[in-house]
Amino acid sequence: MRHRNEESWPASKALAMGCLAALLAALLSALPLPAQTLSGATVQPGKTSLTLPAGAGVYLYAMGTGGGRSSANFAEAPYAQVVDAAGYTVAGLAITPSSTNSFSTETDYHTVGGVAVSGFRTVSAFNGSSAVPGATSAAVHFVVSSPALVVVIGIAGGETNLELRGLSGLQVDAQAANQSGVIPIVIAHTTLEVGEYDVSEQTSGDAAQDANQMGDLIGVFVFMGGSGTAPAAPSSQERSPSGGPTPSNLPPPPTAGTNQTRSGVMTVTVPAQAGPWDPELNPTFDYGSHDQAPAVAITGPGGSSLAPGTALTLKYIAGAVSIGAGWPNEDANGDPKVRLMALSQRNYPGRYLQPAEFPVNVGSLLGAFAANGVLVGSPFKVGNGPLSLTVPSAANQLLLGVNDDNFGDNSGAWVVQVEFASPTSTSLSTPAVGLAIGILAVLLGVGAFFLLKRRPSAQAVAPATAAQVFSPVAQPPAPPVSAVAPQAPGAAITSEALDRLAKLKSLLDAGLITVEEFRQQKAKLLK
Repeated sequence: MRHRNEESWPASKALAMGCLAALLAALLSALPLPAQTLSGATVQPGKTSLTLPAGAGVYLYAMGTGGGRSSANFAEAPYAQVVDAAGYTVAGLAITPSSTNSFSTETDYHTVGGVAVSGFRTVSAFNGSSAVPGATSAAVHFVVSSPALVVVIGIAGGETNLELRGLSGLQVDAQAANQSGVIPIVIAHTTLEVGEYDVSEQTSGDAAQDANQMGDLIGVFVFMGGSGTAPAAPSSQERSPSGGPTPSNLPPPPTAGTNQTRSGVMTVTVPAQAGPWDPELNPTFDYGSHDQAPAVAITGPGGSSLAPGTALTLKYIAGAVSIGAGWPNEDANGDPKVRLMALSQRNYPGRYLQPAEFPVNVGSLLGAFAANGVLVGSPFKVGNGPLSLTVPSAANQLLLGVNDDNFGDNSGAWVVQVEFASPTSTSLSTPAVGLAIGILAVLLGVGAFFLLKRRPSAQAVAPATAAQVFSPVAQPPAPPVSAVAPQAPGAAITSEALDRLAKLKSLLDAGLITVEEFRQQKAKLLK
């Protein structure tokens, strides 16, 4: 028996839930964002390897040598370098999720430095260099699109003395004199508002320094999306030789473990030898000579499977890849002079892209969704991005790799940023988002109250789920497709036809077939 006071319960419940959601969103929106934090800033003369505090979002490394002898840039995710007149590397930068990095050199004088950065959503990298003999400066122009923490790293190739100039408020986090008493690497930071900026390094050597062994490199890294900044804590060996003041109220170092997925963002390194998928697991997508390293597999936080419907945005950050001797070092767009066209017979993985994606550059970054390594749908080109994607229902991982056919002679790596948002959770990363969610919840609650009051009291109404209210996936819905078409009176549908229709619908939902293909197959089954 239905009691009178139960008739208005669905409406009053909807209004109460809307108000409660609004209050919760308002409270959460007041919570501070994680602070953008520098940690472990260090410059170490005479060293070729460096380990920084584990658990940061990304790591920046710098190397400098005296030149004149064989040297190689960082083994992990090199970003930029300068060579001297003889072709030897004298300065290099790397940006990577790895807390350890190293370079090789035969020089007597060399220096390594680095810093860890956490608490950001996006990072942009800029660099400037000079490789002319006797180089005395390098400059870079960069853009800040929202308030940001900016890290500047200057490197004096040839182990000459260095000073940063042109950027107000720049605070030195690490520098150290080498065996000759000069400062070849300086790591500094500042916070900047929206605008365009210039920064430079000025270098100087003594009369005995060979001008042909000099070269200057400066890197700027703009970290956006955090709340405030906290400087790195330099050790005693990192303080200025002049005995400058040590910053106070420094934050504690990050705890051990990974936080690369903090704020829904992770950074990954894609080695030049990584194939975009395993051709042995996917014989219908065979490519190359099977000498590739495993693809880089993107999963959810903590190694969990990617949830279907998760929205992903991929963006190249830094690094360069060469696909063999004589091939140039290229960003994730690959070599624009060598392109695959549709229906190419060349044995590259890019031949399997959808026709609309051609041409695709050789040596570019490719992606594919997969279920435990087995491809779901067609692969696609990523390049420098940004590229927005939605995880299909049959997939649990995203694979990334290089568009090449022989991987054994490849070198270098790319750093790629992956931003993701779960379709069943609400991002409260900014007060504006929290306020918008609160307003939306109130409007939904009030709308449901008046709508339900007008419905017959005996009609049951299911409350909206969190996914319905807060789904961040903004893809326009496809026209509604019914798994079973209306039948004429007396028409019969066999159980086998129903099973096949259900399978077709699952393929449609996973994005493996188009709506038109589904309708054509359905029409054949129902004839």
